[in-house]
Amino acid sequence: MGLIAGYSVFTTASAAGFSALLALLVLLPVTGLLAVAGFRLGLNPDNYMAPLLTVLGDITTVPALVIVSYFIGVNRGVDTFLTLLLVYATLAVMIALAYTNRNHRRVIVEGLLALLLVGLIESVTGGFFAGYSTLLAAIGVLHMVPSLMEDIGASISIYASRASTILHIEGFEESLKKTPRIIAETYLGSIPAMITLSTIGYLALGIAGLQATYIFILKTTFLLWTTMLLALSLIVLVLIWSSQRIGLDPDNIVIPLITSLVDMTTIPWLVIIYSIMLA
Repeated sequence: MGLIAGYSVFTTASAAGFSALLALLVLLPVTGLLAVAGFRLGLNPDNYMAPLLTVLGDITTVPALVIVSYFIGVNRGVDTFLTLLLVYATLAVMIALAYTNRNHRRVIVEGLLALLLVGLIESVTGGFFAGYSTLLAAIGVLHMVPSLMEDIGASISIYASRASTILHIEGFEESLKKTPRIIAETYLGSIPAMITLSTIGYLALGIAGLQATYIFILKTTFLLWTTMLLALSLIVLVLIWSSQRIGLDPDNIVIPLITSLVDMTTIPWLVIIYSIMLA
């Protein structure tokens, strides 16, 4: 919070926008290289790209944000410049793409619709985080929440991407029929991430001097991941079907919404699971 104290909403939004742009300059070529390298090795990029890129996004975006915030802190006049540049550059890109072709217009309009909905959902997430932060800290899992959100969101996104692709090619009925297999494949592919995250969480607890057994952390992570994947995969199907029914492309809508729903539901569901296991 010290990075944004005393600055306007427009300034902080600009800093976030430019830090994201800096991070993308690194992430885009890395994404391409990882996808090509994995494909040449006989791997399916759908199985490893999303979890890997969420981690790479974290270690790239945060330093980029610090860099941009540093320049704003050194010269407060920079904040006005960044704000104006971000607003006008965004408008220019949107107008240029909108006049390019119909497909670009659709992506922009539906993408903005998704972002507006995401903003509403994430505001609720912030309330949950603030309300449960003391309890999450007391039971020693506060540090794991962001990673759980991202990794479970990545798993759900893999399922959403596959279900949407099947819907485009084969129709909703086939997407529904193949849902159990896709869920099973997604879950199995997520097991290494569950084990890794649980191990890191356990080690962090030890460093912090908090008491929790590794088996307890592992069981909680698996239970949280399993129940959220099963429940939210059904919501994905509803979102895919309903968005297509009203003329929207599920590829533009579903993943931003479902990852935000993961964020919103992870905290209260984690509290419920821990309460049950500690009872």
